Amino acid sequence: MWIAALAVACVVVMMGGVISTLMVHASTAQPRQGATVIVLGAKIHGDQPSRMMRQRLDAAAEYLLADDTAHCVVSGGLGPGETYTEAYVMKKYLVEQRGIDEARVACED
Repeated sequence: MWIAALAVACVVVMMGGVISTLMVHASTAQPRQGATVIVLGAKIHGDQPSRMMRQRLDAAAEYLLADDTAHCVVSGGLGPGETYTEAYVMKKYLVEQRGIDEARVACED
């Protein structure tokens, strides 16, 4: 019985290593021309993104600035007590704060 548990543990550790290696490789790869970046929503504060959302948007902006053929889809709805959708706040941030052309950013709210 313990041999089976050990075998399962070994497989899980190996899979974790493979997945981690693929993630590191993907994060260092050159952007593909014309790719679409999808940014998922997170908490907003009024019409401002939360810290986590800003980090996601900044990463997307770096990608978009590196490839002027890439487009972006920002996704996020209207949460309880919110006046603006997350998608609206995200697009506003990318356009106004990061200088991304608004025609390159689509909202899915």
